[in-house]
Amino acid sequence: MDEAESVSFVGRRQTEHEFTATASLEFQSSAENEEAGITLIQNNTHHYDLLLKRTGRQFLVRLRVKVGSLSYIAAEQTVPDNRVLLRITGNPHQYTFYYANPKNQKYMELGRLDTRYLSTEVAGGFTGVMIGLYASSNGKPGKAKAYYDWFDYQVFE
Repeated sequence: MDEAESVSFVGRRQTEHEFTATASLEFQSSAENEEAGITLIQNNTHHYDLLLKRTGRQFLVRLRVKVGSLSYIAAEQTVPDNRVLLRITGNPHQYTFYYANPKNQKYMELGRLDTRYLSTEVAGGFTGVMIGLYASSNGKPGKAKAYYDWFDYQVFE
């Protein structure tokens, strides 16, 4: 998501401060450079990514932050397999990131991040934050397949 290179992405604009976005993902990957997930993106230098990736023989859910020149992993957790439910909730001050095993649908909180770092006042731009599903091999050749069974976006008034 950091580069303008080939990333598969489909998204929608975040239209309300209070929302929940949830997706069901099955990720077939054999390389550690491949990932898929759900992102909150203002531009290539300001985004929060909730992603699933392979690490050795395991899969993990990771919360990655990119704000200007700062990039870091905020949290990560090993998951049983390559299927996961990903959820982001938002309010005017913060985003909260969750994951769940599709079998029991028990959501576990992975982390919380400030909304202000994706605002147009900080990141620039004029379109606002986009919420999207993506898959990437991070600039390297890849053969991964990301299957999103569904995506749900709900706003709260």
